[in-house]
Amino acid sequence: RMLAVSRAEERRGDLGCWLLVDWTFVLVVAVVVTTGSAARYSVSATRVSEDPVVSQSAFSYIYNAAVVYRPDGKEWGLVVRCQNRTSSSDPYQVGPSVLAFVRGELHGDVPKFRSFGDEAIVFAPAGRADDYGTEDPRIVYREEDGTFYMMYTAVETETKAGGLDIRLSLATADEPSQRRSWVRHGSLFPDPKSALQSTKSGALLFGDPPHGNGTHVLFFGDSSRVPGLQVATSSDLRHFGIEPGLFLPVRESSFDSHLVEAGPPPVRLADGNLLFLYNSARAGFPSAKPGYDLQYNIGFAILDGEVCRVAVSAARIVRPCGWMFCAWSWNIGVIFSCCTAVDTCSRSQPNRWPFGSM
Repeated sequence: RMLAVSRAEERRGDLGCWLLVDWTFVLVVAVVVTTGSAARYSVSATRVSEDPVVSQSAFSYIYNAAVVYRPDGKEWGLVVRCQNRTSSSDPYQVGPSVLAFVRGELHGDVPKFRSFGDEAIVFAPAGRADDYGTEDPRIVYREEDGTFYMMYTAVETETKAGGLDIRLSLATADEPSQRRSWVRHGSLFPDPKSALQSTKSGALLFGDPPHGNGTHVLFFGDSSRVPGLQVATSSDLRHFGIEPGLFLPVRESSFDSHLVEAGPPPVRLADGNLLFLYNSARAGFPSAKPGYDLQYNIGFAILDGEVCRVAVSAARIVRPCGWMFCAWSWNIGVIFSCCTAVDTCSRSQPNRWPFGSM
């Protein structure tokens, strides 16, 4: 999926980014910022290609991709969540999730990624803390230290409380395409008093100058612990403190009435504010999966660029519809946004779409 952000008050250049959504179909989203007494934002989505950008692999399922990009161009591709079926008759019986690195190339203005198998795995369960899988990668490159930061979900089985222990965790790498490069830093919110946690889906916004004051902001959660998204802050990118209250609550009788979940890191707009994309769901949409009736949607909100709070109320931009999300009998009406890649091409080069760091 591709996200294009343009500003009405200046026509010298556009800011754009690719938005990758589950099943990796490509869409364009446009945001127009108008200066004046109050800025106005218009967001829309259009499918660019009916073909998946990732279609060939040795795994049963591939989804939840994160973009990897380094400004020197030596590292770019996707880190993709992969799973294999454990039952030939039940498509919902799957093994632990692993993460694979997939190199890509441009076909015109649409990205395509190579076929891959077990040799592409760069991150996988490594102990009891994540024996049920490593999931939901969100990766962002920090130029200040030349490091890729990956927020991921570590899922543990057989906890003392008798269920899954789901913890938002951090790993870093300087060469994300190499398995040996990844270093685990553990759970971001260790809590020895709690035998069972449910934290996941972290979107990290660096607080480095010129836009920040040294405080890094993490938007996280999937409404399992509390009815909405939360914010945590850090000065060292290792220790995070959760801020009080909800950053983005679920809303009754809305497309995000059942849950909201952090999507990719926010995108800074021409006026200094931030475009925040998030995943959401509402109940009442039965599917082929027994007992499952959620419909996922992608929403957006505009955040104040200085205080990282919602400045423009959330609205939906993408919902699962048409053949690309409903053509398979096992599809359950889910569409996720997990990553973006910024494009800063000018209008004189409309077909130039280099990856940018997010």
